[in-house]
Amino acid sequence: MISTLLIRRFWIIKNRFFTTLGLLLILPIFLNVIINLPFKRLVVNPLWNIPHEQWIYPGLTIIVVVMMMIPSVSRDLFDLRIHKKLLPALTLTPISKSVYLYIFLLTVLIETLIYTILVMTVYSIIIAPGFGALDYLLMFPFILLFIALGANILITLSLIVNKTTLYNLLMLTFFLFIVFASGTIIEFEYFPEVIGNILRYLPTGQIMQSLRMALFSGVINWLILLSALVTIILWAFLNGILFKKRLTK
Repeated sequence: MISTLLIRRFWIIKNRFFTTLGLLLILPIFLNVIINLPFKRLVVNPLWNIPHEQWIYPGLTIIVVVMMMIPSVSRDLFDLRIHKKLLPALTLTPISKSVYLYIFLLTVLIETLIYTILVMTVYSIIIAPGFGALDYLLMFPFILLFIALGANILITLSLIVNKTTLYNLLMLTFFLFIVFASGTIIEFEYFPEVIGNILRYLPTGQIMQSLRMALFSGVINWLILLSALVTIILWAFLNGILFKKRLTK
């Protein structure tokens, strides 16, 4: 079943190859211009006392990959569902609806893995952060955990909302949260203390803090990694139950 979904995603991307490739090139450049360059001038004394390009590199990568992931999830779990095109296709599959969702999540992560590699390559050229090969390998697990968490959030929103206007508003809110409130761009110390502490202890904030701690201090917080992984697995399980209930109504 996973091979079927992967082949399906391959043909969708192939039919939109130049559009997808163009976005993977244009979005990093665009975000570099409107986010990285202004913040580089605003943040005179970085909190981590490290080069700005290295600090912002993982966050910019995550933002672009999340932007590329949103259409993949919304098309299958929102558009097809509200237009009653998803259930007829699922009746032809020999697996349960919950298992279908788990496989769908896995294919989305495989797709975003490819996007992550391409985006990291583009940013390595235009930002030139000066990372070594081990640094890039170290970033990968954290970025994938963040993307998996984001995918679960998108899946939940795509399943619980039926109105297009509300869904688009939630997608905008989700994107703004990823950019400004998850630690990808703005460090939590810049927020008011109460708000910063709340954002810091959310799973997204924990992953970003652990990523930078591992990257710049050489300390890997295995407890946070394990907690994030457990959260992702439990959330995916709950999404599977929700998916099954939504399609049986």
